[in-house]
Amino acid sequence: IKTKEIKKRNPLIKGQVNILIASPSDTQKEREILLNQLERNYRNLGFEDSSNSRVISHGWEDLAPQTGYPQDIINNILIPKIDIVIGILKHKLGTPTKDSNGNIRAESGTAEELYYAIEKNPAKVLCMLYVFSKAPNPSLDDSDYLLIKNNWDTLKQFKSKIQNKVIYKIYTSEDELLNMVAIDLNKNIKTYFTTKSLARTK
Repeated sequence: IKTKEIKKRNPLIKGQVNILIASPSDTQKEREILLNQLERNYRNLGFEDSSNSRVISHGWEDLAPQTGYPQDIINNILIPKIDIVIGILKHKLGTPTKDSNGNIRAESGTAEELYYAIEKNPAKVLCMLYVFSKAPNPSLDDSDYLLIKNNWDTLKQFKSKIQNKVIYKIYTSEDELLNMVAIDLNKNIKTYFTTKSLARTK
C-alpha cells in the first residue's frame, strides 16, 4: 500500500485504539497469542507511553452466544467499535459468507472483516495484514490433498487482490508475530492516528 495515501484519523475513543483480530481457523495459535498477550506486551515494551494510547484486542470470542448469522452479529456489534483490523493468514481463507438469499457476499468471514476496513471504511479503520511465509506442503497421497490445494489457491487469489490495499507484512513464526505486531502498532498509531486525540486524560 502507498502509505502516503493513508490519512490521519481519530480513534473512536480518546486514549485507546481498539483492534479486531481477523483470522481463519488454521491460525488458532497466532490468534490466541494476540488476543491474550498483545495488550500486555504493548504496555511492557513501553509503547503505551510512546503512542499515548492503550491498545485493546477484540475477536468474535468477545461476543456472548446469541441467535442469528454469526458474521452478521460480528458486523453489527463488534466491527463498529474497531479502529484497526489486524488480519492473520496462513494456508486458507475460510468459509464463504452468504446473504439472506444464500448468495455468496465474501470469500470468508475473515475476508469480510478485512473488506470493512479497506473498502467500506478506509478513512476511519486501518488495516494491517500478516501472512505466513511458507506454503503448505501436503503429500500427493494425502486424502485431503485437493482440499488443501483448493484452499491455498483461493488464499493466493485473495492475497493478490488486496495486498496493495493494506499494510502488508510476512511472518515466519507465532513467537515472532507478537513482537512484530506490537512494534508495527506503535509505529502505525503514531503515524496514522491523531496524537492529540490519543492523549490520555490525567
